Amino acid sequence: MKSVTIETLSKNLATILSDIMTQDGILRIKTEKGNAILLSKSRYNSLIESLSLLLEPGLYTSVKKRNERTHRKRQVDRRNENLCHHR
Repeated sequence: MKSVTIETLSKNLATILSDIMTQDGILRIKTEKGNAILLSKSRYNSLIESLSLLLEPGLYTSVKKRNERTHRKRQVDRRNENLCHHR
């Protein structure tokens, strides 16, 4: 993630905003009081959509279980592949 100081942001606001929007980016803005994040609108919309899906009752658990099954299957496939190569 790119970072800029608040001073750099204020001097180059138009250019930095254009870069963020065209690159679908995220920018950390560093200030004396802490950091802030600047997102393109499409990146923001993606985050909101992801959060909405994760908050859907049961969906997170379902996806997590599927990912665990996929991970276990890949481990078994790798073991089988290794056994075949060692013969």
